[in-house]
This record gives sequence, structure tokens and C-alpha cells, in this order.
Amino acid sequence: MMERNGVVNAQPIWGNKVSTSERFALAQSPYDSTDVSPLLMSWTGMGLPTFEWLASSFIPEELAFIYSNTWKSPSDSDEGGPPISPVIGGPAILPVADSIYFAATAQDPTQALCFGYAPNDNSAILTLFETTDYLSVDTPALGLTPAGEIQIAFAGVDPNNYLTITQAIGPAPFSGELFTPAVTYPDQCIGGPTLVTTVNGYAAAYVNKSNFISLLYGVENLDPAKVNRVIYSATSWHAPAIATLNGVTYVAWIGTDDPTGNGFPTGQLNFADLGSLTAVNCPVGDTAQIEAGPRADEIATRMRRLRDITMSAEPSGRLLTALLAQHSTELGILFGAHSDLRRSVWDALQRFESTATSHQPFTDDTIAAAQKALQQLDTLAGPLLRESLRHAGDIVASLSNRTFVEGLAAASRSFPELEAPAHTGAQE
Repeated sequence: MMERNGVVNAQPIWGNKVSTSERFALAQSPYDSTDVSPLLMSWTGMGLPTFEWLASSFIPEELAFIYSNTWKSPSDSDEGGPPISPVIGGPAILPVADSIYFAATAQDPTQALCFGYAPNDNSAILTLFETTDYLSVDTPALGLTPAGEIQIAFAGVDPNNYLTITQAIGPAPFSGELFTPAVTYPDQCIGGPTLVTTVNGYAAAYVNKSNFISLLYGVENLDPAKVNRVIYSATSWHAPAIATLNGVTYVAWIGTDDPTGNGFPTGQLNFADLGSLTAVNCPVGDTAQIEAGPRADEIATRMRRLRDITMSAEPSGRLLTALLAQHSTELGILFGAHSDLRRSVWDALQRFESTATSHQPFTDDTIAAAQKALQQLDTLAGPLLRESLRHAGDIVASLSNRTFVEGLAAASRSFPELEAPAHTGAQE
């Protein structure tokens, strides 16, 4: 797909063996010694046996990928070792200086996250290739932070598919441990995420469980308390493709519509300036503005701090955060249409925040206020929100006669499906 002067023209990518039923990765290589900046593409082939491919196009405007090689494992031979086994969803690539970094999710039964790098010479012969202890559901993402650090983002295999990010320790060649400990964010993903740089900064881009395109800024800090979460009303079944060119960030995504009318949401290809997308407001923040008046910003700030610091430390807390983000549009509509519901929820939230930050046990009347608000929501909610309210009710019940931290920990123990698997990093 090429864009010129605001007009998008889709055209086939032609070249040697360029065909795939999975995602493919595109990346602009740094300028080489001849001042040429080739476009790199990596993909999973459709033939039998199936190979992972790398190709270069030295005429990017024509999308002509004529120099292709299969990714091969490390070897002392100039020809490389055996080809890399087929992966789930397609590979991710990141050219940095004179290296190309490679990441992928191994096929069943392991679903292990794999990582390596090769010289940036189109040989596709890996110098290092490691199978890590991290498990992923789909294609991972590779990104370069503003500080020049290499990150890998992926959706975990826990039932909620939480966004997880780890960072390489130093550039190639590596020595010792490969990665920092992984950080799990309270963001549920459909499929794998992407790591992108927009006009607003570095971010993880993903699609949440309500199909909304979402951007999580600040992930270079590897700290769930230092992020800015933006959710857009545009919907997709896959993480968007995002690129910034000449001061403008462009977004491409496959919609959740059904253009063929056959009942299968194949989706149309969409292309837009990021600034033209509509962000979904946080229903808690909007409620605070209506109900709290001059104190709204202060209260909303305290609630965000509680979410990003205390709740993010426990699987049950991360689930509550994810459910709020997942249903933010429906909750906003309900709060706007039913003032009695909004006031009931606001009363429960204030009690909730006050008790949680005081480190005192939750009393019966505070639990009752929260359960009343959840019951009122349940009578008006759609099927998906109603199911999420059931999970929220189970967690609220676990808080009874416990501090907030104790209650969240108890909820995580009581509902093992909330727990994300523990991982330790690269295998030695």
C-alpha cells in the first residue's frame, strides 16, 4: 500500500516467493555505505516445507522484493545452519545499525518467545538465536526506545493475554543474560501488540478485548505506574500498523465490519492520520468532572495512582483495570444516560478509594455500596459487560474485612485463572 498526497493506492507486493497467509513485517533499514536505505520484509511462506523469509527492496516505491533468503539458525558454516522452524503469526524484525533483530513465537506446543539477530546484509543467517522461557500467543513486537534500548512486547498466554514487555540487556553482541525481568501491564490484548513511535512518543499499540485500538505511552520506563493509556473508538481484530513520516503519524488497520455481508467480519482496510481518530474518554474521569466539581482532578489523580501502583501489582487488580478499559465506551454511555446510576457508582468509588488508600480493612457497608452499584449496572449492561461485572463482583467480595492489598492478593489466590504464568527469561 502506497500513500502519496493523501491518496492511498493498494498494489500487490511482487518478488521471489513473496506469499503468506500470516502477518508480515516491514522495516526501513538504516543507510548503508552506499547511501542506500533498503526496505526490509520478513514473512512466513506458504509452501511446504514452510520457511521464514527475509527480503530487501532497493526500489521501495515499487515494492520489488527480489533478494530473498530463508532465516537460518547459527552455524560456523558460511551457509548457516538449519532453517528456523515455522512460527505463529509471522516474525518481527528490527534493523539497528549493522544488525537485524528477529523475534517470533514458536508454534505449538511450546509457544515460546524466540529472539536473535543477524548481520544486516540480507543473508538471514542468525548470529544468535535463543528460545526464551517467555510464552506468547501471537507475533511479538520489537521496538527501539528513545534511549536506544531494544524491547520485545507480546501478549502472554494467561487467560487475559496481558501485554508484557521485556528489554534486551545491551546491543549485539550479547553476553550473559539477554533480558531484564518482564513487566506485565493491566492491558488485555487480542493477538500480539506492536511497538511504535508516534508524534506523541514511544508506545505499545494493541487491540483490547472490546476490539478498540489502544496506545500505551511510556512503556520505555518498564513501569506500569508511568504510562498514559489512550483508547480510540476505531475497532479491529489485529494490532494496527503505525508509522510516523514528516511529522505525521499514520495508522492502518483492518476493521471489524462485514463488507461482504456473509456474516464473517473480514473487515475493510482503513488508513488515517492518528490525529483524526476519536479517543474514548475515561468514564471514571468524566464522572468525577460531573459529580466532584472543583475537586475532580484531585480525586481522579488519586484514583489513577491507586490503579497504576497498587492494582497493577496483583493479577486481580490488573483484571479490574483491564475490564474498565475494555468497557469504557458502554460505561460512559450508561453513566451519561442514568444519573442515579452514575451517582451510585461515584459514591461507591469514593468509599472504595478512601478505604484503599487508608490501608484499613473494607467494612461491610463499603462492600455493600460497591455491590449495589454493580447490581445497578448489571440490570442495564450488555452481555459482555455483564460477564465482566461478575468477575468484578468476585474480586469485591474478596476485599471484605481485608485491606485493599490483602483483598487483591486473596482474589488472585481464589481465582487461579487470573494469575499470569511466571517466566524467568532466556534459557541458558
